Amino acid sequence: MRVVVGSSNPVKVGAVEDALRELGIEAELASAEVPSGVHSIPFGEEIFEGAKRRAEGASELGDVGVGPESGLIEMNGKLFMVSVVAVKHEGLHFGLSPGFELPERWAERIRRDRNEFFKMMEEFGGLELGRRGGLVGVLTKGAVTRRQFCKMGAVMALSKAFNERWR
Repeated sequence: MRVVVGSSNPVKVGAVEDALRELGIEAELASAEVPSGVHSIPFGEEIFEGAKRRAEGASELGDVGVGPESGLIEMNGKLFMVSVVAVKHEGLHFGLSPGFELPERWAERIRRDRNEFFKMMEEFGGLELGRRGGLVGVLTKGAVTRRQFCKMGAVMALSKAFNERWR
């Protein structure tokens, strides 16, 4: 079985690789840059739409398409970063990572203009941070890396797609 991740980000591809291994799903893993079609910092439902589009595009290149997409949600008056993973295999399945609250000093600025997120990334380690340990890694002092963070969404979505107990 060929599983294609709809992103070339090594952190996201590694997260899917880890999830497949931990779930005991044997597969050939590949990746391809599939456009999400949403804002580069998606908000709310846009995150799910981006993940869906990535999974659908990736599924055209293999037996299973996996679409990871990170973005922002607002709950309880706070702004959180989450990762949504969609899996296209015998239907469309979604998984969600844990979420972490953005620093308050940045949250209001990002609410007004999502592009302020990139300025925050520069402060915390640069725009390439998302291809390394991630903002979550900085804010948790390395206790949780972006790969681990994204892996949880992948585990949830892949479990739904491949564990018959979900059906």
